[in-house]
Amino acid sequence: MESAWAATRKKDGFFKKKHQTLLPKRGSKKALVAVGHKMIVAIYFVLSKLEPYQAPKPKESSRKTKKQIKSYLNQLRKLGIEEHLIEQIQQESRFFTETKTNSEMKLTPPTQWV
Repeated sequence: MESAWAATRKKDGFFKKKHQTLLPKRGSKKALVAVGHKMIVAIYFVLSKLEPYQAPKPKESSRKTKKQIKSYLNQLRKLGIEEHLIEQIQQESRFFTETKTNSEMKLTPPTQWV
């Protein structure tokens, strides 16, 4: 349990994110036990395969993204943005394009809006 507690305190760690998602649903102690179980499963596979531990990559939630886009479009309507611009944004279904530079993600507006 102590190692699970320490893992939830590590900055930007997988187990911290897992603990934060379980915390409102289950409470502090049950979330901590669930994180401990995740750690035990990870340790088992590390020892059985004799490979170094690699944290799982985060999944991108398309449902969450669509919900955010809908929320932003509603905010634009409240601000009085013209309807034809909002329709254009809806057709593209993205506000920004992503480009990688220097191992960081930069948000840049599409060229036709500039």
